[in-house]
Amino acid sequence: MACSSEHKPESTEAIAMPDDIPFTEVKSTNQSDSEVVSPPRLAGVWRSEQPEPAGNGRYSVRELTFTGSRWDLVYTLAADKQMKNVLFTHKASGTMTIQNPSQRISGAYLVVYGFNQKTLNIMTTDKTTLKELGFDSCAISSRKEVDVSSKGCGIIPRVSECPKDYDLLLQETRKSGQYISIGNKFAEFSACSEDRRPVALGVSLIKIK
Repeated sequence: MACSSEHKPESTEAIAMPDDIPFTEVKSTNQSDSEVVSPPRLAGVWRSEQPEPAGNGRYSVRELTFTGSRWDLVYTLAADKQMKNVLFTHKASGTMTIQNPSQRISGAYLVVYGFNQKTLNIMTTDKTTLKELGFDSCAISSRKEVDVSSKGCGIIPRVSECPKDYDLLLQETRKSGQYISIGNKFAEFSACSEDRRPVALGVSLIKIK
């Protein structure tokens, strides 16, 4: 389900940062093998359970690290499900704010990721792919991590153009471990304004550290 720019934004209110939030409750869900953690306790490293479909036969894997109010993302896009033919790796970091509980999705919270830095490492030299992703006009050498915070590149906007990313997040305890589900952004790479915040949950990440 793609994000809609026409839906009415949920009301927002910042609450305490992740490591300052008292553990107040664990809510049971309809699934007998899972419980919703509310509010979220995110400290640690979370990674895609498996390669995520990204369209056009491509797959992605993301890794999110939370340390206090800081967040770090490593996003890798590949041309195959085995993630052997990597097209690019994008890294981002900044400060995260957990807002109020979602009014649409029980147990989920509204979150905002503020960007301080963005980098890009283009791994493909295929001209068609580079043009499709908008990387052909960036004058960036392949297989070299480059800071794109100030200028952006292709599908990755500069920080001044997209200083924040608006998202949803639901944390669950399952028999197989700790998981977070994040907003469905299948049709968009970034949700740079409140009215583009996802209205449904998408992929799940499992805690690995």
